[in-house]
Amino acid sequence: MSAAVASLENILVRKETYAFDLEGSNAEELKLAVRFWYDSTTASKSRKADCINLLTRLFRDQARLEAGLRSLPEDQRQILAICKRYGGAISGTVLKSEVLARGLVEPPKEQRCGRAGSVPAR
Repeated sequence: MSAAVASLENILVRKETYAFDLEGSNAEELKLAVRFWYDSTTASKSRKADCINLLTRLFRDQARLEAGLRSLPEDQRQILAICKRYGGAISGTVLKSEVLARGLVEPPKEQRCGRAGSVPAR
């Protein structure tokens, strides 16, 4: 007699929906988002409440969101894919490791700190 094996979800990947707290963002952050999704004229003329309304409408338009994401440069899409892979929640250390491994950013230059009076290593 064989028992059916239940398919288990990957516990490292969360599938959640998020409600953006646009009210908690400042006007300049909102204007940056409006500039990307709309244009600079709309962003510069919009108050915080206007930006919130524009972005709220945008988040309901799946086709427009997908088109905007497709318009991103390849390296930015890869960074979003990393975040998606980890369920949208990722530590800075893991993100840094992923982008370095994929060659999306340059490795930081090695910095050495010496003690007073010591000769720097060459």
